[in-house]
Amino acid sequence: MLGIPTETKEEQEKTVEMIKKIKPYHCSPAYYTPHPGSDLFKYCMKNDFSLIKNHNGYRRNNYEPKIKGIDYDYLKKLLFESIAAGEDQNH
Repeated sequence: MLGIPTETKEEQEKTVEMIKKIKPYHCSPAYYTPHPGSDLFKYCMKNDFSLIKNHNGYRRNNYEPKIKGIDYDYLKKLLFESIAAGEDQNH
């Protein structure tokens, strides 16, 4: 999961490095989505971070920004690195 509200770029990069180290058979990273009922959802609502406009915004996808203040262009780069880490393995 990438793009948690308080996450730093360094933490995001460490997530990708962990994926590369683990060498998963398949990697399917996603952007953080603030789901109702979770503590992070409450945090996002309290701080007006949510960009979700309708029910479809809660889908697990990697093409739609979910919260304010996240560099999604940078995350997209990391996302592709993560996916490639799983696909580059000879299993």
